[in-house]
Amino acid sequence: MSLRSALESLYDCTARVETAVPFQEGAATRFRLETTIAAAPCRLSFSGASRQSFSGLQAAGRASPRSEAPQSVKLFLAPEWQVPAGSKITVTGRGGERVYCRSGEAAVYGSHQEIPLALWKELA
Repeated sequence: MSLRSALESLYDCTARVETAVPFQEGAATRFRLETTIAAAPCRLSFSGASRQSFSGLQAAGRASPRSEAPQSVKLFLAPEWQVPAGSKITVTGRGGERVYCRSGEAAVYGSHQEIPLALWKELA
């Protein structure tokens, strides 16, 4: 079994990627989100002091001063997927759905890529 096959056997979610595409509305250029990736197999990794689960519940089940610390979320998926900065990424799996945006440059390897994520915030 190759390293890529071994990693992909751990993928337990799917990702939908939406990218801002420009269009003309009169003299103004506007943007709309269009799905560029419909269902890419993936995996989320959570780290940081809060150690929250995918559902957003604190794993320890009790509040602590450390539970307020920021959490790092990383998306693992195949290296051939193109996920531009600012994309809206909806991850479905593990009994829930969370919406993120790409917050940093992807680390791309021959077997996978790792993309740092941040929770999506709607534009006002």
